[in-house]
Amino acid sequence: MQSALDKLEQKLTGAGHTVTETGDQFNFNAILGHHLNLMSYEAAEVHQAQMEQYPQYYLPNIRKLVETGLKLGPAEYLASCAYQDELKQHSASLFEGYDLLISPATIDEAPAPNTTGDPKFNSPWSFLGLPTLTIPMQLSDNGLPLGLQLIAPPGGEDQLLEDAQLIAKSIR
Repeated sequence: MQSALDKLEQKLTGAGHTVTETGDQFNFNAILGHHLNLMSYEAAEVHQAQMEQYPQYYLPNIRKLVETGLKLGPAEYLASCAYQDELKQHSASLFEGYDLLISPATIDEAPAPNTTGDPKFNSPWSFLGLPTLTIPMQLSDNGLPLGLQLIAPPGGEDQLLEDAQLIAKSIR
């Protein structure tokens, strides 16, 4: 993935785009932990009764998410909600001087069909409620796509679509 990102930077700068490394404004490990708290707590609220009644319909990863949520108390959930609210208020500042942010969509090539892959690079933007879009940037050695995730500021969906088209043309 790092090699693909290096090639991507060369293609983008060669096409006249400015690429700057950033990403140190937030504690991404904390975001991932709080995002997991929100997802698991809410999954437990929605699915606990059905999972108890129909356990055969719950795949291991979803079962684990619900079980994690059942272990959380309301105070932990509310603390994660407060953390999310605080970061959302500052999410627009991530884009000061930038049209959009880019990151890998996942840590490696497209995952097997039985999973959506590692959410490490998606969760922060979902947690902040920011619009994202993924485009293929190249194929891996195994012939599977490596995804480039484009992240826009709050309310920036239209500009995200326009930028995605420009970037896709630049990296072909």
